[in-house]
Amino acid sequence: MKPTILTLAFFLCALSFLHAQNPPKGFEKVDQEIVITAVRTQMKYDVPAFNVKPESRVKLTFKNPDDLPHNLIICTPGKSKGKDKGGELIEAVLELGAKGEEMNWEPKGHPRILHSSGMVQPKKESVIWFKAPKEEGAYPYVCTFPGHFTLMNGMMKVSSKDAPGVPKEEVKEKDRSKDLLKIGGEVVVAERTRIFRAPIVKSSGRAVHVGLPDGMNYTFDPRTLAVRNIWGGGFLNLNEERRGRGQPNSRRGDGSQTYIENTGILRPVVGGSAVDFEFKEPDVKDHKNIEKWLWEDRDFPELLASVDADYHGHSVESATGDPVFRFRVGQNEFLKGVRFSQEGRLEIVLRAELKTNQVFDVSEEGLSDIKVGGGKLVDGKWTLQAGTAQAYT
Repeated sequence: MKPTILTLAFFLCALSFLHAQNPPKGFEKVDQEIVITAVRTQMKYDVPAFNVKPESRVKLTFKNPDDLPHNLIICTPGKSKGKDKGGELIEAVLELGAKGEEMNWEPKGHPRILHSSGMVQPKKESVIWFKAPKEEGAYPYVCTFPGHFTLMNGMMKVSSKDAPGVPKEEVKEKDRSKDLLKIGGEVVVAERTRIFRAPIVKSSGRAVHVGLPDGMNYTFDPRTLAVRNIWGGGFLNLNEERRGRGQPNSRRGDGSQTYIENTGILRPVVGGSAVDFEFKEPDVKDHKNIEKWLWEDRDFPELLASVDADYHGHSVESATGDPVFRFRVGQNEFLKGVRFSQEGRLEIVLRAELKTNQVFDVSEEGLSDIKVGGGKLVDGKWTLQAGTAQAYT
């Protein structure tokens, strides 16, 4: 069987004039050195705030040990005097649309940009040499890579009164990745993909939760045969689940940020409706719908026969630990894989021998720049034609 691939973009006053590893003229001796590191798999800066003196010469090193690209852009305070945490710049990034990727997710020339590291690739670093602003105030710094801003932001405070450097009280123990091991019930993802079933709201009890080494996580739910939820940062916390199963209350991990939460991004259609086994596997703690199906007039065998589809479990790729989900819709048998590219795109990969035409409902919630290769995507419906197996991208 050959792969069918659906790719989706996941969403999401002076310029820095000195951007080099070696000190430029006038910066042979600096007043202050700051090192900021992207916390691996958590989409956070390890330094949430630092102080500089007005007009001081600063060397800022931004290190990226993560598996995704990140940047660090220092913004002017703007009208909100820094309270927006640089959100105005993120809005400008979203307005770039399809051009965002080729521009490295940086709206160059934007009046809020003060200094930029540029997009720093995984396992690389960048050095910014700059003279601190004369005007005192709060200067936010942010990562503009799609979906990272909510967690990946900090504040440079320019003040003649505060001591320069990183305020110790701002760097809390819980902010550091090594301390995830100290959080009760926290499931930490390191070099290999981790797969768990756990009772978490907004998914059924049979849902499969997947944590990836690049800091992204998702839920595949047999209820709809689709990827339902996507979040970044902490993977899972099973503290309540491990205390007792009487009150399921597991949750997403420490510092997590939810990007997509719906009934399914790519849902197969059968009999004119998107597959939904809610009658036998409703969402955790969705008491209203649980009660609705308890009072359903139709018998369970009749309900089961009304949805011509099955979930056949998943296998694991030995090299990466990534799951491959198996399911049937009508006469068509599918394998589905999920991955995130370094450019911030979600890719859903299907492999199938199509004996009949197959339609998928595509949810655009939280996504943009949706692309398919092969088949036809019209008004949220992706139709694949029956016939000889071929590759779709």
